[in-house]
Amino acid sequence: MLAAGCGSYGLPSAGPRHEDIETRLRATPRPAVHLVEADEVVARRLQERQRPVLFSDLIGPESPMPSVLGPGDGLEIHVFESPPATLFGGAPVDPRAPSTARATVLPEQVVDAEGLVSVPFAGRVPVAGLTRPQVEAEIARRLRGKANQPEVVVRQTRNVSAAVTVVGEVAQSQRMPLTAGRERLLDALAAAGSVRQPVHKMSLQLTRGRDFHALPLDLIIRDPRQNVLLRPGDVVTALHQPMSFTALGATGRNEEVPFEAQGIHLAQALARAGGLLDNRSSPQGVFVFRFEAPETLDPAPQGISTGPDGRIPVVYRVDLTQPQGFFVLRTFPVLSQDIVFVSNDARRRPAEVPEPGVLGRLPAGQRGQRHPIALEPLDEHRPRLGTLGRAGPLLRRHHAAALPRRRAHGGGAARVLRQRAWACGARAGTLPPRRR
Repeated sequence: MLAAGCGSYGLPSAGPRHEDIETRLRATPRPAVHLVEADEVVARRLQERQRPVLFSDLIGPESPMPSVLGPGDGLEIHVFESPPATLFGGAPVDPRAPSTARATVLPEQVVDAEGLVSVPFAGRVPVAGLTRPQVEAEIARRLRGKANQPEVVVRQTRNVSAAVTVVGEVAQSQRMPLTAGRERLLDALAAAGSVRQPVHKMSLQLTRGRDFHALPLDLIIRDPRQNVLLRPGDVVTALHQPMSFTALGATGRNEEVPFEAQGIHLAQALARAGGLLDNRSSPQGVFVFRFEAPETLDPAPQGISTGPDGRIPVVYRVDLTQPQGFFVLRTFPVLSQDIVFVSNDARRRPAEVPEPGVLGRLPAGQRGQRHPIALEPLDEHRPRLGTLGRAGPLLRRHHAAALPRRRAHGGGAARVLRQRAWACGARAGTLPPRRR
């Protein structure tokens, strides 16, 4: 245990002070990183750039697409003829047909890779890209003059072409056929058994053609406009991307801190890291380290080398001694893999701890002044009491009397510290009276 006598104490230093960071960056002709003073303008610009692109903005006004046929779909074709002539006399008859008409059910036809089906007496009929009513009219047109007043009904038995694929962190990946019910994004997620991770940690990515975009799942649930209509060929991917930042320096906790997929601002990040330590932190030294694209900065820095991905290292500093600094915390976005560092205050540097025996060797000019003392567990400190000069016997007797009391009472540690602190006022050959 490291304490201090007479009411002052220090803690070990961790990391550079904010003066060190600023001085070294500005003194270097070609700095390796770019230092930015984060004000409200900078925070709002970053917030706008980090705002997710909404599905509703990308897709625009929704309009239902007609259900068309495609390769792989299965079709059941019913041909109705008026008596007495029957072109399909040898084919199975549908008993559900009225007595005045003869209905013939053709074997199931599968649309081939060229988008064609084979119909007797009608030949190979192109159906890909057509709706069922359009296919019925085309087959009936080809049978006129061969069948007696033909009427055609087409029923789709298998839907292969108009389907969406659901993959990722779902209970069961699958291909979901689209129907006339106009399924939406969350319908596909429900059909796959929902997600396997908490909703606030998930994102949904929609891939349509060569474009793909992702949004936090809880945003899609809260905003019905983002639950867009699906189209054939869409791919819905449930993504579990753990997002976290690292808190370092004079914060309550130095560790990697996870956060939700929708993101957090700097005020939330500092709160989750335990806040700023009163006895160490500098309110002028709240820094965020990250890599940024050059176009994110205004003006773009010159002479700073970029990484393999074209981004440059940037350090943002927030000054909490100014009232507007707290509003900056509310708008400054924290990204995954950011480092949030709180520097030490130069006015709160740790106090020097004297060597054992310093109380008996104080110079004449310093006797009677307040000096820190290192207090260790009593059993470990006992061998060093012999080095305290004339104060040694009194302190040894004091330790012997205080040790049983501290062990017998849970609150005795504070009393022991107060009783031992009287030694800080030691004078040459005398000690102040001990307070009981």
